[in-house]
Amino acid sequence: MTIKSEDKLRGLEGAIRNHNSLVSSPESAAELLTAPEIAETLRCSKAQVYRLISGRVKGVSKLPAISLGRKKIVRRSSLDAWLETNERAMLHAQLETNAVGCMDLKG
Repeated sequence: MTIKSEDKLRGLEGAIRNHNSLVSSPESAAELLTAPEIAETLRCSKAQVYRLISGRVKGVSKLPAISLGRKKIVRRSSLDAWLETNERAMLHAQLETNAVGCMDLKG
């Protein structure tokens, strides 16, 4: 390993230790989800989860995530709020589409 790689690794380990100290109880740790866990919950691929996190999915808001180096984690509460927000936005868009369609039929 090069000196730069060792420095980066030490920095990442320090960030993880700091983060782990904030997450003190097992219940809190269970509230943090990895990309594979999110993919399982959403029934999609890990690649799709990373696209959601980076905001590259059209018509869907960016999934809020915490970066630990290259690793991304998401709080369960953030995922739940994100799902609710996007579900409401989708329903709202469908209602608007239906309303416009009904107006076209009447006019």
